[in-house]
Amino acid sequence: MNSNEKPEENEKNDSQGNSSTGLSNSPKEDKQNLELKDGQLKTEDSVSKPSVPKELNIIKVGTNDITLSWSKVSQAVSYNIYRSLSKDGKYVRIDTPKGTSYTDKGLMPSTKYWYEISAINSSGEGNFSSIISSITKEKVKNKIGNTSANINNEGYTAVQGDWIYYQNWGSEPQGMLHKIKTNGTQDQKVQ
Repeated sequence: MNSNEKPEENEKNDSQGNSSTGLSNSPKEDKQNLELKDGQLKTEDSVSKPSVPKELNIIKVGTNDITLSWSKVSQAVSYNIYRSLSKDGKYVRIDTPKGTSYTDKGLMPSTKYWYEISAINSSGEGNFSSIISSITKEKVKNKIGNTSANINNEGYTAVQGDWIYYQNWGSEPQGMLHKIKTNGTQDQKVQ
């Protein structure tokens, strides 16, 4: 810039040649205002990308859900949760919760799922956590019916309201139907 030109509207120079952007007019001096932190070039007032989430654990496993937890990452505003069906497969982001636990719902029974997470802040997404996996529980075959239509179901039980219907296969003729309150009282023959 020659002495007849004015500085641009959004950049004003002070008496020492520094601009209002925080950088001097000298490229050599600008490099001194930057520092290398965690392998990333940062200015003095910028925020680093968040560190790696630690202590990733499976805290609960159900037939159709898995609950994860991890340690809070300083300066993280949320976390990306990634899931895969194989350790070396493609991981797909499934959610971005703000807290340090997450329940992955709607899963298939008896299926192995792999997870990794990353923290997010205003500088972007940090590196991935270690990978963790779990197998959802096996679906239990339902021997207890849930309507009056299947009360007489091969000697098993059925629940309707606060009554449990069952067949006593021991000492009585086959198919003798009983009902008992769910609290264990009022055992009665139905047929």
